[in-house]
Amino acid sequence: MTNRRRAAIAAVALLGSLTLVGCDLDTKPSALVTLVAGDDSVHSEAACRNVKPSEEPAADCAKESGAKPTVLRVSEGTTIGFGVEPSVADTGWVVQIGNRQTAVIKDKTYFAGYSVPFGAFQDSDQIAVAVVQYKKDVPKNVWLFSLKQK
Repeated sequence: MTNRRRAAIAAVALLGSLTLVGCDLDTKPSALVTLVAGDDSVHSEAACRNVKPSEEPAADCAKESGAKPTVLRVSEGTTIGFGVEPSVADTGWVVQIGNRQTAVIKDKTYFAGYSVPFGAFQDSDQIAVAVVQYKKDVPKNVWLFSLKQK
């Protein structure tokens, strides 16, 4: 093997190890949350992960992260379904729609208990929606969505 070839192999090995050092091996994509309305659906990763304990984790997440919510276009009267991955269902989650919130949902990966009320878009063209994962009664991750009128 020539010196040039040895140097090339060493350079590739060094660059590969530097690349791994630059990676955060503990970082992995967050669980997905899906919203379904009729034949339409959207999904998103968490906008905020490992959030600070707060009385309003969704509002704080929206302010601090500057993340744009994932939009689902709906008609008034449409029932919205929420789906979470088992890792979220195991620890517990809530759905926040406007200023209303469900009780903690635990061990269930799907919730379909929200119908967009008639007149919901009279004052605004969108309704803020958040899914907040809890772990031992402390908010952990937040997903941000927005319902917009079709």
